[in-house]
Amino acid sequence: MSTPTPSDRRQRRLAQSEADRQRRQAESAAEARSRKRKRAATVSAVVVGVLVLVVIVIVIVGVLVGSGGTPASRQPDHIAMSTMFRTPAASAVVESANLGWVTDDLKDRLISFDPSNGATTASISVPGRPVALVRDGNHLWVASMVTNTVEEVSEHPLRITSKVSVPAEPSGFAILGGQLWISSVTAGEVTPLNLFTGQVGTPVPIPGGAVRIAAGFGSLWVTGTMNALTEVHPSGSVAAPTITAIKVGTGPIGVTTGDGSVWVANAVGGTVVRVNPTHRTITQTFHLGGDPLTVAVSGGRVWVADGSSDQLRTIFPQPVLAPVNLKSVPRQLLAIPSGVWVASANPGRVLAAGVDQSK
Repeated sequence: MSTPTPSDRRQRRLAQSEADRQRRQAESAAEARSRKRKRAATVSAVVVGVLVLVVIVIVIVGVLVGSGGTPASRQPDHIAMSTMFRTPAASAVVESANLGWVTDDLKDRLISFDPSNGATTASISVPGRPVALVRDGNHLWVASMVTNTVEEVSEHPLRITSKVSVPAEPSGFAILGGQLWISSVTAGEVTPLNLFTGQVGTPVPIPGGAVRIAAGFGSLWVTGTMNALTEVHPSGSVAAPTITAIKVGTGPIGVTTGDGSVWVANAVGGTVVRVNPTHRTITQTFHLGGDPLTVAVSGGRVWVADGSSDQLRTIFPQPVLAPVNLKSVPRQLLAIPSGVWVASANPGRVLAAGVDQSK
């Protein structure tokens, strides 16, 4: 066997070095591939986790929305309205246990109807253009503007039991202290009528005029022709009532009491004002525009009907309910526990309006 020469040994070392280098490269490449596979697996796991989380959130939100479990799922409250009764010209309306009562000043009639189906249950003639109506016990009182009279009407059977004369053009009623108070537009007076005896008392002149009348906080509140709201505080004796005028806006007509305040609709000025009955000051003014004619307070909400746009809306509290079109001219709002009834004309209807709280 021959002895390896230095040249042979160098060749073997070179060959061995090359083999070692190739082995190290192969090992490095394998490690790199392993790290890449691990990174890919990690990224895939993260993506899958995120997708699962998103799906879970979507499912939870869907369940909550379907069940009405979040405020975002609730639709805004709005006014729901229906027609209960049709007559040529509904001027005023009241409600008893299961019946509605409406005056029609075109047909000169007082009509009782069933609110559930709109059927007329009874009807009598009230000559003289009946424009105002109020109920006390089992008796109705009707103001007839042309004949300048107030009729007392029994409900069962429906018939006129008495008639009294009052100052010119009676237009509104309010009940306070056992007295029926009648506002008279042309006369500019309010007149007391004793509900127990049927006797008419001495008319009280209102310097600011007398259009509509409401009772509350121990006083009468009268809108007038001189842009004023007049407080009439009966003395309870033979002394004349105390009279205080409050400037409220232009063309006040509608007036009501409720929620600790007196509310006045200024038809010409397009505003509704809130009056503090103790301090006799305006605490809030609602600029509506249009022709706000009548106002009512029911269920903590203040309802206003507009005579130029034929719309009904709420103005208090926030959030207010969007206006709805009555498709007839509003003449009176009657507060009831579920909302308001609307007496309207052209065409004549009695409408029921309330808050729809659908979710």
